[in-house]
Amino acid sequence: MLLFFKYIVGTPVAAVFWMVLSVRHILYNLKILRVHTFDFPVIGVGNLAVGGTGKTPHTLLIADILQKNNISFAVLLRGYKRKSKGFLYVENSSTAAQVGDEALLIKRRMPQAIVAVCTNRAAGIARVKREHPTIQAALLDDAFQHRKVNAGLAVLLTPYRRLMTQDALLPIGRLRDLPWRRHHADIVVATQCPNGLQPIDFKVLKKNLKLLPYQQQFCSTYQYLPPVQLTTGNEVVLGKDTQVVALAGIAHPQAFYGYLQRTCTVQRTLTFADHQHFGKLACAKIRHILQKYPQAQLVTTEKDAMRLLHCKLEPEYIQRIVYQPIGIKFLKEESSIFTQNILHYVKTNKGISLFC
Repeated sequence: MLLFFKYIVGTPVAAVFWMVLSVRHILYNLKILRVHTFDFPVIGVGNLAVGGTGKTPHTLLIADILQKNNISFAVLLRGYKRKSKGFLYVENSSTAAQVGDEALLIKRRMPQAIVAVCTNRAAGIARVKREHPTIQAALLDDAFQHRKVNAGLAVLLTPYRRLMTQDALLPIGRLRDLPWRRHHADIVVATQCPNGLQPIDFKVLKKNLKLLPYQQQFCSTYQYLPPVQLTTGNEVVLGKDTQVVALAGIAHPQAFYGYLQRTCTVQRTLTFADHQHFGKLACAKIRHILQKYPQAQLVTTEKDAMRLLHCKLEPEYIQRIVYQPIGIKFLKEESSIFTQNILHYVKTNKGISLFC
């Protein structure tokens, strides 16, 4: 009954959303709305759906490729859910409230990188390049649907278990842009793939994604890294006998909870809204749970940890907080091919794509 009601109410809303998006893309294609291009490489990472496709870890992966190959770069994000406005450089001392949890996460992972937040991506890139003229590339997180900037290399992510070609526009599905926009990506990555996919699975995936000949397809999965204590930054060891309270304020926490349940003894899960600020009420709830389970560590995601860093919890609770970083691993030994694609683009292109 609920599903029927969702379709009855959602279909006309989705139809209006489709028309609005279509008009917007027509205006960009006719160059009535301006598209900004740059004379140096711009890499955009994004998706067509709302939340939970792994944009930030894939952005970190590309940033690591650039850094390891001595290519100077800047990372630009919009700073989602931040309380500040305008352009800001992200510092190691910044807070999630100032710059957003994703921007702070990237900066803390890569302290030497130039990281900035700006809602206007074109203005942000121009300012970073003006103030740091030696940078050789710009890396945009969550930028696929932002057509004001023409990324020379567009990396599109889609979750393996809910492909963009098998989804629908909001509010019926999770798509925030039209499915045909996938053909404007240079690289498409199916994310969160299960390990052990067979050759037939890759063939079915390729068929379902319906990509064009010029597009390259990759498959990635999460790689869980050693857990880290929140304030000291020291790695910690969590085992099957470790009692934990699992806390997540991300779009889809099921995989995170599942991993902890396989590797630790989970006493309780605490689920908050995606990007939720840990204010007075949230801290009171966390404090109450930690008092109830005095032997348990509170294990959270790295993104949530950025917001917990400056929450109003007492030191005895803060020292019990551990976060679980994740990395990206490609299937079918595709890592070197992906790296070659990134480096080839940066070293041979001027940032102008065939598509707008």
